[in-house]
Amino acid sequence: SGTVREVRADEGDTVKKGQLLVLLKDDKVRADIKVAEAAVREAREQLARLKAGYRSEDVGAASSLLQRAEAVYAEAEDEYERTERLYGKDAATLVELNKSKEKRDVAARERDEAKERLEKLQSGERKEDIARGEAAVQKAQAEVHFRKTLLNDYSMTSPFDGVVAERYRDPDETVDEGTAILKLIN
Repeated sequence: SGTVREVRADEGDTVKKGQLLVLLKDDKVRADIKVAEAAVREAREQLARLKAGYRSEDVGAASSLLQRAEAVYAEAEDEYERTERLYGKDAATLVELNKSKEKRDVAARERDEAKERLEKLQSGERKEDIARGEAAVQKAQAEVHFRKTLLNDYSMTSPFDGVVAERYRDPDETVDEGTAILKLIN
């Protein structure tokens, strides 16, 4: 269904099999194709980003954070050991020992988190995310194919060699699916 753009045959005209006879307005479908093609480009870019992994700047920043966290942990560990020795000589209180232990434990957790973040960045994206990106590209490509195939419904060709017996519609008239536009005889 749609609006007739052009009728290329009139009553009495001889037509050949496969000859283009009628064109419907297909502007909306062509616009849909452009949108679908843009979706393919977007999906491909997203997939390329996933496959490329994280930026080297992000990996470098995570590496620096890990080095800093390791230094903080080493300092906290040294302080805890020193406080533990002082506590053993009754030169530090239990509160001071517990504080230095807590500080060391927090530094250890921060170091471990920084290490995990760096490992994540170095390993790249998950396989599942890449597979999802590949599926998005395939889906977008299928949508383009569907829209382009739909374009075929906006042009009508002669199914056989024959003569146009009657013409029922003119340009700018609206037709529904199954509406006769031309009557052909062989």
